[in-house]
Amino acid sequence: TSMELLQKVSAFLRHNNASSSFSGTWMLLVQWSEVHPYPQTSVEKANTYQAIIITDGLETHSVFTYNCNQLQWTGELTGNATVGFVANSDFFVNHPLSGTPLLKTLACQNMEYGVEWSNLVYQISLPASALQQKQAECLSRYMEDQELFSSLPVQLFLSESPPCPCSLFQAFLDLRYWLFFAFDFNFICAIRTFSSNSINHRCCYSISFDQFGALLAPQDSDGYTSLILNHQFGPFFDQTEEDFRSSCCSYGLCHFFTEQRPGDDCSRYRPPRRAWFWGDPHMTTLDGLGYTFNGWGEYTILLANTSSANFVVQGRTKVVENSTATQFSAFAFGSKDSSGVVEVQADGDQFTILFNSQDISNNLTSVNDTVLLMEHGVEITRTAQESVVSTFSNGATVNITASVGIPLIVMLLPDSFDNITRGLLGNNNGDSSDDYTFQNGSVLSTVNTSDSDIHQFGQSWQITPEESLFTYPVGTDAASFAHPEHVPVFLSDVIASASQEILDTCGNDVNCIFDYAETDNPEVGLSTMMIAVTNEMEALQASNFPPNISGDEISLVTVGEESTYILTVEDESDDFSFKAIGNFPVAHELQNLANGMFSFVLTLTEPMLFNLTFEATDSFNASSILRPRLHVCGCQNGGNCTLNNLLNPNA
Repeated sequence: TSMELLQKVSAFLRHNNASSSFSGTWMLLVQWSEVHPYPQTSVEKANTYQAIIITDGLETHSVFTYNCNQLQWTGELTGNATVGFVANSDFFVNHPLSGTPLLKTLACQNMEYGVEWSNLVYQISLPASALQQKQAECLSRYMEDQELFSSLPVQLFLSESPPCPCSLFQAFLDLRYWLFFAFDFNFICAIRTFSSNSINHRCCYSISFDQFGALLAPQDSDGYTSLILNHQFGPFFDQTEEDFRSSCCSYGLCHFFTEQRPGDDCSRYRPPRRAWFWGDPHMTTLDGLGYTFNGWGEYTILLANTSSANFVVQGRTKVVENSTATQFSAFAFGSKDSSGVVEVQADGDQFTILFNSQDISNNLTSVNDTVLLMEHGVEITRTAQESVVSTFSNGATVNITASVGIPLIVMLLPDSFDNITRGLLGNNNGDSSDDYTFQNGSVLSTVNTSDSDIHQFGQSWQITPEESLFTYPVGTDAASFAHPEHVPVFLSDVIASASQEILDTCGNDVNCIFDYAETDNPEVGLSTMMIAVTNEMEALQASNFPPNISGDEISLVTVGEESTYILTVEDESDDFSFKAIGNFPVAHELQNLANGMFSFVLTLTEPMLFNLTFEATDSFNASSILRPRLHVCGCQNGGNCTLNNLLNPNA
């Protein structure tokens, strides 16, 4: 094959003339067959020979190849032949036998060693600069990568790689992703904690004032937005992959890297379903149904036990002091069979954290402390002094935060959990009307349902000792914490008897009224109100996609002519702003053509460099940008400008 020949010639040069590390990345082979001395084409003698030009991007060599039986004339009739090369018309090298009849003996000089062909080698390049050396590293790695994936193109890995969230807001709220600063703090990048087959995507976002949070294309992020192979964990990457990116993107050849490690356009991204519960337990299911349940014991909050997912979340409640209301005091989640079990026991603002019944709290005392259990597919991080996040390789995340001494739990589930969950958080099927499904499968209507009926639904999910994931003190089990006889005060009763002070503080927020009344603490009630508002807003932000801008990736601007660039902007709400950003040296105009179509018009009077970015921002301040590559053509002497046959269309 051509690659085998390239490697063979490279090995020959390493053995003979070139440096010991020479490895060609490009080669041209030309053969002249039966060449007669010009203009006497009738002469019977004819020569056949080859010339090879090979380079690694730094050194360039020529190899003249002759066969002893195929070099038959040296110019006796027309002037003596010459062997050598000419560079830039002002430098040449001729072989010492040039111009003599002995020249054809070059073809037979290796006959005594049993080799029928001979090679004459010239190095025709000057010593490489530091820039050329780095660019050669890029080209060498690019060629190696193409050969490595010749039968399995890198692009096929895209379907296996986690997609990029479409905005920094989505990345921040999706707890499956690590966020970190990159490239001297020029932008923020996100990457999935766990990935399939060590294939991942690094997704980078603008932090500039006028483009904040927009997903950057690879060429706009120094190659950081890219497919990642051999991914290790979080913001830690295989060094050979980083060397590939750096050698190309730091030295003007980023298009070679991004061709092999393309970025993601976020079209495959789906935000996870979100549920939360807190206070004197106020539940918001995965389908958005809100209710209050004050059972006392241990309960199945979520159960997914199918061939596609095996994941359980259980919670333990305790009675609030001087009240019949309850609040969560401990959680256990995971799977006994695969991922292992994480337990978080809450005592005010303090947490005790266990994994498979072993206390690991001492490993999670400071902010950003992380326990990574790769063999179990679990990562546990102390994201704040009062917050612990557990991330599982199945895509589920559980965030537990102490708010005024009461746990707040936010759970995120990927779409692989759709339609397969049961428990206190409902069925996760997009229909909240069946979220009151008892453990025996019967369904309670969500319309005009009494607090007593909701309590019975919740009690149906009280766990048995056989179902429990919890670790117990010696001599106790799930039955020791079960109190089926407990009858709490119900939400409707508390609201009916609430004082005017409570009503003035909480307004119409029934959960605030309940928590204030049951704890006699306005801070708890107001915290409940703020938690609801914050999580509802975060749910909206997480599901909000920024506007989509589409237009030609490459456009031609001809000097002296009016150039028009057409764009289309699409947004779910059609409530967005759109603008052009750049250092425009000439007059320009952005026109709204209606129905989401825009035109950008400008006229250049002379060739010049300038930047152009289009930005669309929706009502949630989620932005997207498009940076077309404009090729400026200053055509002269009656020629025509064209985008065909560009030497580097990625520039």
